[in-house]
Amino acid sequence: MRNRPQNHAQFGAHFITMDCKEENLFDKLPHDTMLFDIVSCQFALHYAFRSEKALRQMLYNISAGLRKGGYFIGTLPDAERIVHLLRKTTDGKFRNDVLSIEYIDKTSNWSTLQPPLFGAKIYFSLDERVNCPEFLAYFPLLEEVCKDFDLELVSCKNFSDAIQSYDKNDQRNLMTRMKALEEYPFEEDRLNHMRETLSGAQKFSSEYAHVERKRHEMASSGDRRNNNGCLGTLSKSEWEVVAIYQTFIFRKI
Repeated sequence: MRNRPQNHAQFGAHFITMDCKEENLFDKLPHDTMLFDIVSCQFALHYAFRSEKALRQMLYNISAGLRKGGYFIGTLPDAERIVHLLRKTTDGKFRNDVLSIEYIDKTSNWSTLQPPLFGAKIYFSLDERVNCPEFLAYFPLLEEVCKDFDLELVSCKNFSDAIQSYDKNDQRNLMTRMKALEEYPFEEDRLNHMRETLSGAQKFSSEYAHVERKRHEMASSGDRRNNNGCLGTLSKSEWEVVAIYQTFIFRKI
């Protein structure tokens, strides 16, 4: 805010420390009649799936604060994708180079795993940055419960699909500035020089086989996509992480 140009509109902010799954937000707002155009919940809603009561309290706080026509936007892990990965294991633990998911209940038959709709706890570790217990969140269940709070689904996309849908020139430039994707050079000499800086460099052959195929296809066709001669991508392990997340948009009706 301090460095914002003078001709940009200023706005106020009010910060509240509370558990939105357990408490009523409107008991803590400076004005209990406050309404908002957008509610954003990023990588957090699945914690409310510890119980139906917790999810309903969370959605009450979200919906009650939205104007009619306002939007609830967010991201969360896809329980169906996670269960699919766990069913392929022999011990209820899925691992790759950056991600580890462990299902807490060890009494399960892994090949036919059917976790409960609420309270299905997993232990989630992501590249040493996230390391905590979480709960599986089934999106079809979320969609149904949202109907009780006048929230209508507008869009739900897996991260991989969302990246493809936003892979246009303007959005691609934004993703480059955010460093959301690694720069993978087309030219062999430059790639050899940068190879050790890639996140999956230690297992280059397996982690970037998909990129190498794409690079050769695009190089042979003369397609460079952008001016810096690079392909925006991730390692195989990172794409597996991307694939377990989804974005969503609900509208208050």
